[in-house]
Amino acid sequence: MYVFIYKFADSRIAPGIAREVVEKYGEDVGGHPVGTGPFRLAFWKRSARMVFERNPNFREEYWSAEIPAGDPRATEFEALRGKRLPIIDRVEVSVIEETQPRWLSFLNEEMDLAFLVPEEFAYVAFPNNKLAKNLERRGIRMEQFPTLDVTYVFFNMEDPVFGGYTPEKVALRRAINLSYKIKDEIGILRKGQAVPADTPYAPGVAGYDPNFHTSANEYDPAKAKALLDMFGYVDRDGDGYREMPDGSPLVLYRTSQPSSRDQQFDELWKRGLDDIGIKVEMVKEKWPDTLTKARKGKVQFWGLGNTASAPDGDEWLLLLYGKNPEQNFGRFKLRQYDELYEKARTMGDTPERTKLYQEMTKLVIAYAPWRINSHRIRTDLWYPQLLGYRRHPILTYNTWKYVDIDPSKVPGASNVAAR
Repeated sequence: MYVFIYKFADSRIAPGIAREVVEKYGEDVGGHPVGTGPFRLAFWKRSARMVFERNPNFREEYWSAEIPAGDPRATEFEALRGKRLPIIDRVEVSVIEETQPRWLSFLNEEMDLAFLVPEEFAYVAFPNNKLAKNLERRGIRMEQFPTLDVTYVFFNMEDPVFGGYTPEKVALRRAINLSYKIKDEIGILRKGQAVPADTPYAPGVAGYDPNFHTSANEYDPAKAKALLDMFGYVDRDGDGYREMPDGSPLVLYRTSQPSSRDQQFDELWKRGLDDIGIKVEMVKEKWPDTLTKARKGKVQFWGLGNTASAPDGDEWLLLLYGKNPEQNFGRFKLRQYDELYEKARTMGDTPERTKLYQEMTKLVIAYAPWRINSHRIRTDLWYPQLLGYRRHPILTYNTWKYVDIDPSKVPGASNVAAR
């Protein structure tokens, strides 16, 4: 399995957890992390705050990164060379689910780094993807990253209404996908901070071909209505919404989180579905609760974004593999897809394997277990006291151990030392 080598660099893999820890905490072992990394968890209030402190037992390691030629921040990075890692003693992470308070807390200098600036503030923070002058005057710095990720929604393929592989079920899902206007998602909700996706894997990873184009983001309400009419999904009682071919109710239950941000996505989905005559009801839950249910196959329709922990298309294609129920939230099980996936896993990064990835993509679009949406552009902002920060394109890569804090550059130069 040629992609297995990446697992050795994946921080989510924890082979060193002691047996007695696992036996003691059972399913809650994730809430009691034990590891060999540069920091250890000192405090954790779920969905609120995490504090990490230097691990005194961390191995001897020094800053020795290769700086790209012509890097405008080369002097800053070079000043860190030779320092023992981790450089700082403590990292505090604030979990602020609502975007407005998160943005305001950064502007109020309550944090050094705004990781993943909410897209809704793009026009005020970085109009035309350039740092706003008022932020620049405060010494704030910015970097943008074409993230290795995919956003999508999945259907539960075991759901009696929307699941299944028969022509009428496929037509229903494809009609729903055709009703969604990705142009509005990117232009209005994401403020231009994304690009439409052609494939269920990201540009820049092994197996991606920029010349391979699909209809993944086709928007055509007329075609959607024609598909529904053809397979008997019509409005029998005159209330403006269609029923199932046998006359039973047709209702899509979209799960989303109780935030103003998710409310905007709810409204965009509802507009498109109303246009083709499909009733949708929103199920509001906290993200961890929905994740637990999704792993058990108990969620009908949910949107997610998945960021790479390895630079290969396999990272996402695995999420649709029928023998991977833990991550295959939609329970997609198609023999043709699984056979192609298993064959691809025996091959290195070759044109032949890329063709297999493309065949799997065509099956995903044809059977519509997902609606493939976008690839996000991510922006981070930070104050001048944070030195050496640069996000790695791979999600699980640890950047905290490489950064330093310069107390003299903290705004107000007072509240600094132990951040």
